[in-house]
Amino acid sequence: MDKTKLKALICNKIWIYQFLSDQNNTVLLYLGTEKNSGFLTLEFLKNGEIEIPTKVGFRPAEYRLWDFDEARQEIIFMNQAGQEQKRAQLPKDAINGMQIINFHGDKKEMLVDVPHNNQAKVESRILGGRQMFFLPREFFQQSAFRNLSHAGFNVKLLDTSERMDFFNQVYEYVIQHPQLDRLVVSRTGDTAINSSRNDFLLFKSAAGTLAFDWFSGQRALLLEFLIVVLTKNNQRQLDPNDHRSEDEMLKQVLVERFAGRYEVE
Repeated sequence: MDKTKLKALICNKIWIYQFLSDQNNTVLLYLGTEKNSGFLTLEFLKNGEIEIPTKVGFRPAEYRLWDFDEARQEIIFMNQAGQEQKRAQLPKDAINGMQIINFHGDKKEMLVDVPHNNQAKVESRILGGRQMFFLPREFFQQSAFRNLSHAGFNVKLLDTSERMDFFNQVYEYVIQHPQLDRLVVSRTGDTAINSSRNDFLLFKSAAGTLAFDWFSGQRALLLEFLIVVLTKNNQRQLDPNDHRSEDEMLKQVLVERFAGRYEVE
């Protein structure tokens, strides 16, 4: 392949930087400490420059310029002075029309091009994303990440599946990220992304009984639900005369405080 053909393959696309964790989970690289700092993406320009279309806190020095080593069939990444920093393989086809550029080295880094990933869509996926799926880390699977990513969701893995701890961690994350819009909370690994009307919470039933292991909704309403639930649960635990179970408390909150604002499927 020559450089002209390579330009046709990699330019005018947005490539999402990812790397594999020690658990072989695909991880995005967020750059910056501000709440709206985005994850790293690259755009190869035909003039040999590299742009970063997402809003990041800083630009890594190794992704300023690019070139092509035709003899070795490798993409070269350089700093602003034109000094070589990294090399990568040619793009390879992957599932669902994706293409992947694998970097050389031991870190298992890659650039992923997802079809129909236009610039406006990527720029909107700032830290935490506008659509977020909350899932316990113990239930995470790579196939689930791919499916959710294709549906436009980022995944936030939490380190607990105990119900109230899980709800509390979801609440803390949501309250710190006001840009979030559509949310799905799944405590037991169900990766469905069903949604209800904007002004309704959606719950699922299990064996004909309302369950609180999966629910979805818009940020404001879902946040209101979490605040009420966590507050009522604290009151229940502190009141020696309150003998309700956790499930009984949750159902009472839903019926009394959210009547006409939730659906069950």
